[in-house]
Amino acid sequence: MPTEIRAEWSSVEEAAAAIIVHNGIEQPYPGSEVLALAKIEPITKGRVTLKLPGAIVSGLQFRQTAEGWKYVIIGDVVDDYIKKMSQPPPQR
Repeated sequence: MPTEIRAEWSSVEEAAAAIIVHNGIEQPYPGSEVLALAKIEPITKGRVTLKLPGAIVSGLQFRQTAEGWKYVIIGDVVDDYIKKMSQPPPQR
């Protein structure tokens, strides 16, 4: 991650939260019609992908921990976030 972007946060958790919020704004979670079509596909033991046919957010990954299922921020999501944050803001 570029230094100027990394400097915006004091922890990995803050960076992860920023990515999650950004994705929620850019790609709102789908409605009940799409959620009714949801499929869970195993990747490995304790790790799955949530497929949401017809939704932008399809392909989210989760891993099972002692505390329950946790959302996984994969490298492609981080790369996309860095790319978008590195671009100048659109002119109004």
